[in-house]
Amino acid sequence: MSDLQKVLPIIGEFVQDCTQTFLQFAAMKNLSPKYNKNWEKDGELLTCLNSMKDYISSQNISSIKNLQIFQENGVTPSLFFSVSPSSRTETYTILLYSHIDKIPFGEGWTKCDPNNPRVIDSYLYGRGVTTSLYAIFTILGMLKAMEDLSMPRPNMAVLIESSFESGSYDLLTNLDKALKIVPTINQVVCLDTWGPTNNHFHYMKSTRGYISFDVKITTGIKSVHSGSFGGLIPDPMMIFNNILSNKIEKIEKSEDGKATNIKIPTIEADVTDTQRTECQEICKNCGFELMAMLSYEGISQLIGSKNEDEDEDYLTAYINGVLRPSYSILGFEEMPSIENASGSLKPYLHARLCFRTPPNVDVNTGYENLKKLFLENPPFGAKIEILNEDFNSGIDLEESKNNITEKMISTFNVYCQERYDRDIQALRMSRDLPCLNYLTAKFKNVPIFVTGAGNTFTGNARDGNECIQLIRLINFSAIFTCYISNYNNYKE
Repeated sequence: MSDLQKVLPIIGEFVQDCTQTFLQFAAMKNLSPKYNKNWEKDGELLTCLNSMKDYISSQNISSIKNLQIFQENGVTPSLFFSVSPSSRTETYTILLYSHIDKIPFGEGWTKCDPNNPRVIDSYLYGRGVTTSLYAIFTILGMLKAMEDLSMPRPNMAVLIESSFESGSYDLLTNLDKALKIVPTINQVVCLDTWGPTNNHFHYMKSTRGYISFDVKITTGIKSVHSGSFGGLIPDPMMIFNNILSNKIEKIEKSEDGKATNIKIPTIEADVTDTQRTECQEICKNCGFELMAMLSYEGISQLIGSKNEDEDEDYLTAYINGVLRPSYSILGFEEMPSIENASGSLKPYLHARLCFRTPPNVDVNTGYENLKKLFLENPPFGAKIEILNEDFNSGIDLEESKNNITEKMISTFNVYCQERYDRDIQALRMSRDLPCLNYLTAKFKNVPIFVTGAGNTFTGNARDGNECIQLIRLINFSAIFTCYISNYNNYKE
């Protein structure tokens, strides 16, 4: 019997036993500090981590050592423990990382109330379950299986933080505490990523960065009647649109002539032949699933015609989403609703913009270039201010020399092939992952494996009815257990 066949029933039983505890954790709001300024006073994050600590203690896993909560005033708490190796002489050490903090509940909850998670038809529904909360159960199930089966295990350190959704700004503080206990790390595993299919597991190779700032355009001191003053006093919205359409964006056909692309010259980056080939591979394997999530009017112009070569159409859309820039207008201040709109011209406009940048674009330079486009020679001499700027670089793990090795991939694939008859797929992420900026800076040339059981295609991460498929959690946890246990295949 293979290792995977031995592990699966142990993991399956553990997931069944832990489901009620999983539901309890999912019921906790755990809003990230960005969304809850009173996080320290109300203690939700600390309460969750203490509950998690108590649950870990109750499992009586003998290899778990140094179980504790890192806590100090003004710093978001983290849960930490180390795992002793099966051999006293083993020095190879893996850091397992995840988080428990959440963004606010999205819209569209029909399966359950977001504060009352439920299991329905073998899916566990609740905010945060597909992005991070399952990680502790994957880790504990793995340790139970390793102990029950006397499987080899390396040194491990586990860090569960609570500032991830706010940019992981306390990660280094808590990580430094962990490194005083386990000083050397040879591999980092981030148990938090998405996958578009149910029959593949995935790992992440790059993230896009972001540049966010507010634009405030002022042309007067009070609202005036558009009939009397329209044409005499410039409209801030017209100025805003003029800058966006004439300076920021260019809409043109893709290289294959099938789809429409939005170009932002100040933050563009070339797509290499290697990247294109890699993207073709993922589209070939799961292009339909990638695009099936995007059922919106007008999306065909971004995907392409789908009349000739569907892979090429999906390829254009996928590259647009992970290796090319984009921007969104996230909000306006004090814009009247349609019902309350009158014949008045407003004296100012205040909008928030968010630009997504390719992985290797310098966001500091990108921000300065974008800011210059708004501030230089504003139409009609309007007063333009840039406020509340925020930016974070994208990460390409290959370029930063933190990509996982071929031996790691092939070891993981042994068990993916056994369970699914498919290899793990390399994905690039459309969004940013601030924790990676800290981890790549802290761990030079250390492989960083970003993977997980979450599934966006079925899990609807961050929005209504977010869920995780329990059989997928079992399969991932079992494959992950075998991967960690076979560390001798890739540790050199």
